[in-house]
Amino acid sequence: MHELHLYKISLNNIGACVLLSASFLLSVIFFRIFLHPLRGVPGPFIARITEIWRTYRYYNYDWHKDILDLHRRYGPVVRVSPNEVSIVSRKGLVEVYGHGKGTLKTSWYDVWDISGMNPSFFFVQNPRQHSFLRKRVAGVYSMTALLSLEKNIESISQSLWTKLDQFAQTGRHINLHTWATYFAFDVVGKVALGQPIGFIEESRDVMGLISSIHTGFRLMSIFGYIPGQMFWFNNPVMRGLGRLINGTYVSPYDHFTEWSLQQINNRIQNPGDKDRSPDMLDHFISMKEPDGSSATIESVLGEVGNIIGAGADTTSIGIAAVIAQLISHKDHYYRVRDEVDKAYQDHGPLNESEELPFKVLEKLPYLGACIKEALRLHPSILWQLPREAPKQGIDISGYYIPPSATISMSPLAQNRDKDTFGPDANNFNPTRWTVGNGNSEAKIRDMDKHLATFGYGGRVCAGRNLAMIEITKFVAEFTRRYEADYVNKEQPLRLKSQWFSYQSDMLVRLVPRKK
Repeated sequence: MHELHLYKISLNNIGACVLLSASFLLSVIFFRIFLHPLRGVPGPFIARITEIWRTYRYYNYDWHKDILDLHRRYGPVVRVSPNEVSIVSRKGLVEVYGHGKGTLKTSWYDVWDISGMNPSFFFVQNPRQHSFLRKRVAGVYSMTALLSLEKNIESISQSLWTKLDQFAQTGRHINLHTWATYFAFDVVGKVALGQPIGFIEESRDVMGLISSIHTGFRLMSIFGYIPGQMFWFNNPVMRGLGRLINGTYVSPYDHFTEWSLQQINNRIQNPGDKDRSPDMLDHFISMKEPDGSSATIESVLGEVGNIIGAGADTTSIGIAAVIAQLISHKDHYYRVRDEVDKAYQDHGPLNESEELPFKVLEKLPYLGACIKEALRLHPSILWQLPREAPKQGIDISGYYIPPSATISMSPLAQNRDKDTFGPDANNFNPTRWTVGNGNSEAKIRDMDKHLATFGYGGRVCAGRNLAMIEITKFVAEFTRRYEADYVNKEQPLRLKSQWFSYQSDMLVRLVPRKK
């Protein structure tokens, strides 16, 4: 009888716990639906209740479709989670993301705090820390510094054209995004570490580095919204299991981290010829900490991870985005080619291994317009960029966003704002960036002011100069060298959103251009 009595008490306790838990859950749901400060902001019903909706949509690879559909259905301000709104707003872009506005990155960015690396300027939230970290590497990302390395970039592109010429001559199709990725990673290897990593030469993902980085990006960006973030991978138990199962760490970024650390240690131990031109790694090793001491290995590793891990994908996606639009719109393809041909005639003669300098190419108006327009329609990063709302709150399109809320913006959705880019904002129209046909210089300046392709304000992408050099030179040479068509014209490519927005299955057949 005594045991039965204890059993009943135990059941009663369990029942009470279940009832209390259910009551708490229902009260949270009730608050988020009816009492939350964001209750009046439209959006999917389930997004009012739980983060799970947005996290699942992120996991599904389709955020590029979701975010455009959300703003089409609900308007310029959409509630995408219980405490977060997504905006498409000229005012919001400037007031939340603009220079000197004081809005901070949210704790979501903590997920990028990779084990073994000191924070880079990309994800730190403290403005002073961000300013220090960014300033100490600003020199190597300047246009002047990067143009001094232009011949290094051309040495990689020449290797690429040799490979692509072989494919063109044999009629074998290629996955263009894959080869753009090999090119971009070999370029950052050359300018950052002094030598290409070897993707083009070996025609494959050397050491699985690219897949390691892509898997890491996918998991980290999703786990940013899960309590504990990457602790689920970076805890002693999971690491121990990883070693036990396959002798390695379980975190997908570990492989890339170990490889990067090896490059740094090799340089420190074997600095090489003192007369050689310094590269980014030389600068990173010579950096100083805030107290004036030499940069730690962890700090150097953070900057190497930044340029290799993030700098290549931004570029390769941009290259594929431009080429995709030009192949789909052959009139623009040939107009760009004609402009490049004329530039070669005006600045020639050049031998077969020489390319036009970026300083010449950047002045070609139609080439520049096509690149800017393609990147507007397909920015490399199109997930939300979350920020804490201003301390005084902000009114956006008639909705008051309190200081306790999160405001986010997708560069993809912002770049298709019809208030800025006109009724054809979803269409590829390079002439919107040229004066004439109703476009004034003032209108173009206004569009530029509200363009979010590389982020916005004080947090704009530090690597945009390198990306623009690579993209511009690649597109000019590609159109000059090849005729190009999709293998599958019904579905030329597929997009996969996972922080970056990758083009997959972009199968293209090249034919050598008849000269």
